[in-house]
Amino acid sequence: MINRRLILTLALVAMTGIAGAAYATAQPGNASQFIHQLGNQAITTTLQTSGITLEEREARFRGILRQGFDLP
Repeated sequence: MINRRLILTLALVAMTGIAGAAYATAQPGNASQFIHQLGNQAITTTLQTSGITLEEREARFRGILRQGFDLP
């Protein structure tokens, strides 16, 4: 359930953040690379890490979002 929620959230962020990522990078090809790297980072640091609490998973995921996107 938690994994599904995180994956859906990441997919939504990826779909809505592509325009911002393309603006932030100098070359159009870098936008897809940026989203791919961000997704991989989210998967490896939040979804594939065992033995951490839900709160820690959410904190790690939020950190990745803050690092990758200009969110309030």
